[in-house]
Amino acid sequence: MKRLTAFLFVLLAGCASPALSPADSTDSYTSESIPVTESASEADADDDLFAWAHYSRKSSELDFKWKDEKTADSYRIYDMSNNTTLGEVQQNTFTCPFNDIRDNMVFRVERINGGEADGQAYVHMHRTDKGGLSLDDSEKKRDTDGDGLCDIDEIDIGTDRLLPDTDGDGLPDGFEYYTLSTDPVKKCSQGSEKSDGETDIEQDGLNNIEEYLNGTNPYNGDSDEDGFPDAYEVHNGMDPITPDAIVIDREKAESIADLDKDDIMMMNSEFFPDDISGDDYMGYMTYEISMGTNDYGYLESLSSRYYDKPIENARDALYSLYALRTLTGIHDPADDLVFSGPLIDRRFDRYYFDQIYKGILVCNHTVYLTVYKHDGNIELESLFIPTEVLDRIDITPTVTEDDLFDIALRNAARTPEKIVSSTLYIFADMDEEPYLGYMIYTDKSEYMQIDAHTGEVTNQGNTYVE
Repeated sequence: MKRLTAFLFVLLAGCASPALSPADSTDSYTSESIPVTESASEADADDDLFAWAHYSRKSSELDFKWKDEKTADSYRIYDMSNNTTLGEVQQNTFTCPFNDIRDNMVFRVERINGGEADGQAYVHMHRTDKGGLSLDDSEKKRDTDGDGLCDIDEIDIGTDRLLPDTDGDGLPDGFEYYTLSTDPVKKCSQGSEKSDGETDIEQDGLNNIEEYLNGTNPYNGDSDEDGFPDAYEVHNGMDPITPDAIVIDREKAESIADLDKDDIMMMNSEFFPDDISGDDYMGYMTYEISMGTNDYGYLESLSSRYYDKPIENARDALYSLYALRTLTGIHDPADDLVFSGPLIDRRFDRYYFDQIYKGILVCNHTVYLTVYKHDGNIELESLFIPTEVLDRIDITPTVTEDDLFDIALRNAARTPEKIVSSTLYIFADMDEEPYLGYMIYTDKSEYMQIDAHTGEVTNQGNTYVE
């Protein structure tokens, strides 16, 4: 008997790794990345002059750095705990040996013009348990502009610590740097004419500004992995970061499923004016319900308008499928179809449902309902296996999971050491009777479909590309 000849194996590619942030470098001044032998400090500052210091226990040195928006003849560094001058330089850095560590220390960096102080910034530090110097917890990550990047990181990166969106692309600097891995100092850093904010990285229908505003993952089209794409959830008033489920009113579902063919045809006619009658109107089906089955009783196609209101979302689509109970043989629709996701296109909306039989997934037989936008016509286009066909299957396997490894050893192209996973499915193909089987994966990158009653390997292949 011919078995299923192909099995779709999909690998989901991981997101691109974020850009290396200053917190990933041992030269960083953020507290999380400081090696055991070192500690770091940030500063008190005005808008023009901003200073910080880094202390190394290994070399017993204080390394001062600062950023100044104004010009200066020189800069003078004071230790305010003993009113001594540590040094005066013309550049924006100063390093000096330092061993006189006290509990709380304050240093001052002064801008000098014409011999007089012309602006200043304070660096607050305290003694750590390990004998080094660090800043107070409240100052460790000062973020003056509230953009998600601390001031010291902004200076390292080259962004403006006083401006949340340095490049003006509509995205906060921190979101660009840590989440998107785009360049927060370039408006268009993705190699296109679109700004980073207007770009839709994973092509899910939401640009990066919309991803930021909605809290969604710009590298995952379904952030909460509930089957509803982020754009679909946003545009339909759903929460894209909280898993949603289709909650069905069972009583209503069963009442719809009990409709007979005449009832369904009556619903179809309500889409048109009262004076229109017949089987065809403007080339589109109004009353007729057409369907066909193959030799094994599979439903090949079904086209009709078969719901009493427009299909606007997945819940409406599921209710419309319930209306076909008398034609498709669904005995308990609230348990037999599980929504797996929509496809939103400019020409149509398509809603996918996995077919379940007594808790077992019918593999490769996703039912999908298509609603065409130009005329509202509705079609059930995929295969559906009626319940009376599935009732012919013995869903109690005689081959146990303990037998699977021996079967794999006898049939695998490369001898496996273990089975990575095994799942029980109902397999079906247009050319054969459906059967109960296992899908297994070995540690040698092979998969096999195994009949759960005979132990026959009905299909096998590799999960990697040669």
